[in-house]
Amino acid sequence: MALRRGRARAREEAFFIGKRIRRYTLLKEKIFSRISNYKLETGSLDEINNFKLQYDLSEIKASSYYAEASEYMTRDLSASITRPEELERLVTEFNNDVDELIRKIIPSRTREILQRVTTISDAKKGALPPGNTISLENITP
Repeated sequence: MALRRGRARAREEAFFIGKRIRRYTLLKEKIFSRISNYKLETGSLDEINNFKLQYDLSEIKASSYYAEASEYMTRDLSASITRPEELERLVTEFNNDVDELIRKIIPSRTREILQRVTTISDAKKGALPPGNTISLENITP
């Protein structure tokens, strides 16, 4: 009798282990492999996006498996491993810093330096500045 119960318990455990393995395999295929194969990409070759990174998990997050996979990542991954959401936040923060650098800091510093040697024009990009002046809109890019 005890032997039968032991065999039944072993079959039951094997069934649940098999079920868990199939579930992990599915999560690996649908979420984990896609995240681990995802690469940070640089932006397009226009003047500002050239310095930005792209990391968008919205397609992966739209998967019905993502919530469960996220639970496993939270529970099973070492705290030293950067979570995908954190990496996404860091990339957004980096891109905001690039925006500030390109739109505010570089023009301001360039104006400050060039004003020591010449007159700066406020002519818009593509417009011809008045004689003996420099248009920052034309040279900063």
